[in-house]
Amino acid sequence: MSIPSIYYLHGILLPTGGLISELQDATPQLTTQRLLGYAAGHPEPFFLATQRQTIAIDFTTLALKQLLDYIATSSNPYAVAIAGPLDLLYKKGKDLGFREAAASTVHYRLRVMKGLLYWRSIRATQAGNASIDGRLVITFDGTNQPVIPAGSIPLSGTPVVNQYYTVGPVYLNGPALGGVQDLTITLNEKLDELASDGDIWSTYAGIGTDAPTVAVRALGEPWRSIGLAGTAISALDLYLRAKDANGGNVADGVGSHLKFAATFGRIDPENTRSGTSDPAETSLLAQLIPPNTSSWAMGISTASTIP
Repeated sequence: MSIPSIYYLHGILLPTGGLISELQDATPQLTTQRLLGYAAGHPEPFFLATQRQTIAIDFTTLALKQLLDYIATSSNPYAVAIAGPLDLLYKKGKDLGFREAAASTVHYRLRVMKGLLYWRSIRATQAGNASIDGRLVITFDGTNQPVIPAGSIPLSGTPVVNQYYTVGPVYLNGPALGGVQDLTITLNEKLDELASDGDIWSTYAGIGTDAPTVAVRALGEPWRSIGLAGTAISALDLYLRAKDANGGNVADGVGSHLKFAATFGRIDPENTRSGTSDPAETSLLAQLIPPNTSSWAMGISTASTIP
């Protein structure tokens, strides 16, 4: 038997026309609640219907600046409304070749007209690439089904690979923490996704609460400066270094780096791990809170210098 058509990720085409092409993965996920009806005395159902269905696209990308800048067009640094169309694009593979030409009408897309796009976590490691995990929660616009598939289409957007970041320094209440090996920023969001009036698909999606945390793993002796009971945060600045194409790192004084800043919260040591011939590494966890009701717990700059 012949193999059916195969497709590869091409990118996420945003409503503004920008293409997120530095994708590591993208997974559309449907969760369906079924209604099964049984007749008295019979072990198997005779009636089947769909009660509820939620739909989301989870993805990971290295294009942190592109995604964060797009989200920043909203009134907060975490999430942005999508008022379509947003397309998840797939490029057709070519038998006995590589890929079909982007202009050929042989490709595939999943289109979304309405939803909430937000980031869930950001990770960076020493000598590794920083990445951001995003989620698009898809809702019903009252007319179109939440995801509209289409085949035999040309591809839009030009793939680029020009955004790479790695872990940078962490400054805690002034001094540099030093010895940072990795860091993870997590939104810890609680999503409210609701339907009503008998609708199968959600017609509301919003973040009910969030509680951002920062986990840092570092060499050295951070317990001395932080203390067993932890310490209050007055200034926590996290940097991700931009990588230089055909070079090493972008210079510290160039405004191409990413900065995540918080002024309230608390940071505590979690553990210190070491082995017979392994250096000690301490894990720290910071819980961030906003300074007032008109601010967010964390500020983000995608065009920062590094001190």
